[in-house]
Amino acid sequence: MHSIKLARVAASMAAVALFAAPALRAQARFAQTAPATWDIFGGYSALLPTGSNNNGINAKGFDVSISQRPYTSARWIGGTIEGSGSYLPSTVTTSGLNTIKTTASYYTLLGGPSVLLPARHIRPFARILFGTVIARSSTTVNGFTTSTRPATFAYSVGGGLDVPITHLFSLRAQADWLQFHNQDTSSTDKIRTSAGLAARF
Repeated sequence: MHSIKLARVAASMAAVALFAAPALRAQARFAQTAPATWDIFGGYSALLPTGSNNNGINAKGFDVSISQRPYTSARWIGGTIEGSGSYLPSTVTTSGLNTIKTTASYYTLLGGPSVLLPARHIRPFARILFGTVIARSSTTVNGFTTSTRPATFAYSVGGGLDVPITHLFSLRAQADWLQFHNQDTSSTDKIRTSAGLAARF
């Protein structure tokens, strides 16, 4: 009687395995072929001037972004949200008995569509982003500080290249042409370059 029960249990387990195997194989194939839908990037950034506008030279800082490609039928298109901070070295000057210290920094918060061009060994991408730039500046004279933090409309156009180093991580290099408007309605153009590590999920 006991052997009959064991035989029935074994037969039931074999039946479950027989019917579950195709589903497990299909799930494994999907896990191998389904595209990663999230990119998270963090790295070093440098903000460079263009033309005769030297304001912003040697501004260095950070750049972070997150991208998603939600459409399985169009794996090459998605969206990106990006934030960065760039900092100018402080300068100290003297004028008579006054000691003047100035600092400046730029912060961006941008978002927009991005396009991924998958290839065998590299992953080039392009994007256009819209948002705001906060150009913060402060002046300290003999210990008394005044500062401004105007937030203005900005957009950037650019792209970059991911070079995979593992299944999860890639080395990324990118560059954007960044334009934002000043309080006097003039515009400022910058080239922002970034390099760092990107993770795909």
